[in-house]
Amino acid sequence: MSKIDVSKIVSDMQKLYNKDKKAQSIICTGASVKSEYTENDVVPLRPDHPLTYLTGLLGIPYNKIVQVAGKPDTGKSTWAGEVIASAQKAGIQVILWDSDANRLIAFGGKPADILMIKTNEILKGGELARRYITAVKDQDQDAKILFVWDSVGGSQSRAHAEKELDNERHAQPGQDAKENGSIMKVLVALINKYPDSIAVYLANQTYSKIGFMQKGDAAAGGTKIEYHSSLIVMLKRIKVLTKVVRGVTTKYGIISRATVTKNHLSQGKTSVHQLDFQVTADGACLIDTIEGGDDEEET
Repeated sequence: MSKIDVSKIVSDMQKLYNKDKKAQSIICTGASVKSEYTENDVVPLRPDHPLTYLTGLLGIPYNKIVQVAGKPDTGKSTWAGEVIASAQKAGIQVILWDSDANRLIAFGGKPADILMIKTNEILKGGELARRYITAVKDQDQDAKILFVWDSVGGSQSRAHAEKELDNERHAQPGQDAKENGSIMKVLVALINKYPDSIAVYLANQTYSKIGFMQKGDAAAGGTKIEYHSSLIVMLKRIKVLTKVVRGVTTKYGIISRATVTKNHLSQGKTSVHQLDFQVTADGACLIDTIEGGDDEEET
């Protein structure tokens, strides 16, 4: 059996596209598949951050979409704020869709340097994101970008946004998911257009599954969100942290459980499936034991 010289085949095919660098980049051998990430390949996170510990990576890789989903008050936006602050410290341009930039001050972020999108309409926000990314790249082709959408489940289709409350005609079922799917295709196209320079963090809402034999939570937004996400982490609040101040019980934080439900980034010795972490006004941190506070009921 003759030996096939795959390197020569790739080289010869790339020569056919001398004037098309993008086409050349997609013709390659399996050796180009990234199995390890360096500091230059990721939006950096501190080594003890829960997301770093879950993935075993140095941060959020470029060319990838990371989704963190959970019900309100589980730590999604706290993680987003910390990721944004870390990105800014590394000189990475942040584009933030519909979140409270003032939260970032607590984590060392600079709201004035963030490109903001303040709308909950899916297509409008997605188009602005596309234009922002293009504008950044027009100014600096080598710019690194972190795009944060907080949150996917809080956005709605134009049909739902414009529907009058007393109008008996309902918006088309599944319209939100359809428009979300369009946004994901745009993000993937931009990642392909500007390789090794765009990382995406999606904060998403979850809802309880209903129906016969249904159990647990599911992420909002439709299947395209799940399909295009390389990493999905589900957050669940398991304890409310309280303390008594002058006779009054005060909440000062929560304990959440992070569970990886999809990992196409780093399955191996350095990644874990599940961990518990604490969220307070100072941010998120790992914990060894859970003490005090009120347990959340399992559903």
